[in-house]
Amino acid sequence: MDARQTRNESELWITDPPYADAINYLVAEGIIKGYDDNTFRPDVKVNRVEALKFILESIGADIAEGQPPFEDAKDGWFVDYLYTAYQKEIVNGNPDGTFKPGNNVNKAEFFKILFNGMGVDVNPNITESPYSDVPVDAWFAPYLAYAKDIGVLDADLDKVGPDLPMTRGEV
Repeated sequence: MDARQTRNESELWITDPPYADAINYLVAEGIIKGYDDNTFRPDVKVNRVEALKFILESIGADIAEGQPPFEDAKDGWFVDYLYTAYQKEIVNGNPDGTFKPGNNVNKAEFFKILFNGMGVDVNPNITESPYSDVPVDAWFAPYLAYAKDIGVLDADLDKVGPDLPMTRGEV
């Protein structure tokens, strides 16, 4: 096992910065877990429903049983999480009636889901692009601008990569 990604006797994950404190806190709170082989794998990419579960668990949402309205998300471990997020208007899916649960969640999607899940009233009207690769009129620009403003995203970056997939460590 990789010592950077394994648990010690106190059940906290031993991980190199920059994620160590956050991972250890979330494990201690019971919000996230590692894999069955006692690794955390911070570099593994996260799909859309894994990110959704993380966010709903983090905010302590009551998970309702139900069937989400998306054609491609009718069964699986995630159905109740997705149904809950849809009912709470945290997610709304794609224009073609799908959700694409197995797709990697990118930064733009993640921050929208995160802030919607937390009930943050993100100002939809921004006048300046927060990063050079975020057009001011993009649907995700307000979410990334807010993340930058509160220090979740590095304000000194030129580009943030809104279409880049998020890893377990980043989430």
